[in-house]
Amino acid sequence: MGILHSFDRIRFQGSLRYLYCADIFEEYLSKAKVLFKDFKQFATGLTAEIGQNAERLAQSLGRPFTYFGSSRISKEEEAQKIAQRDGVKEGLVAVLRCVEPCRTYKMRGNYQTKMLEPHLEWGKCLHLYFYVQHSRYGLLHLRLQSWFPFLIHISLNGHEWLSRQMDDPGLRYRKADNKFTWIEDFEAAQSLADAQLRTDWVALCEELRRSYHPLQRKSASP
Repeated sequence: MGILHSFDRIRFQGSLRYLYCADIFEEYLSKAKVLFKDFKQFATGLTAEIGQNAERLAQSLGRPFTYFGSSRISKEEEAQKIAQRDGVKEGLVAVLRCVEPCRTYKMRGNYQTKMLEPHLEWGKCLHLYFYVQHSRYGLLHLRLQSWFPFLIHISLNGHEWLSRQMDDPGLRYRKADNKFTWIEDFEAAQSLADAQLRTDWVALCEELRRSYHPLQRKSASP
């Protein structure tokens, strides 16, 4: 019937890059007047504040703030169920929480210097998933690592986005799960998919960061 070239899943990664350099991270702690032995207490306070901010946001909008004990549970499927159940057409669907692997800082003793040193290594921490029904892009989410260095992932579905683009001019199509099984006009659909390439990605990511991680500036500066 035709061929359509378009995005499927799109994921952006946002980081405070200087916090990934151990030397600069040490300087950060120095300016924040945090001793290495007090780092855990300092970091725990920021993590708690991030979690409290997310919980207040969910409560203010009457949305679920749910913890999952296993990372194997599909958070996207759960968010879809919640959105359908509650009829959420736009805005925050839910804040879902789960402990997952990440690269994070831990203080380790140096046997030669007899001093503590920050080491960026693999571990686990709580992650917050902000699922949002966006008027333009459909269901998307911001995944926030709640411990230093506070990595962010923003993910959206290109097919869901294209569906909404086709809905506006009334271009007919059929969709099964995340697949298009029929499209009325492939040329028109391709033109809409090509328009996605001209998106201001920085503006989109900043919009989501400001809305769902307003403490980013606080965690970024001592």
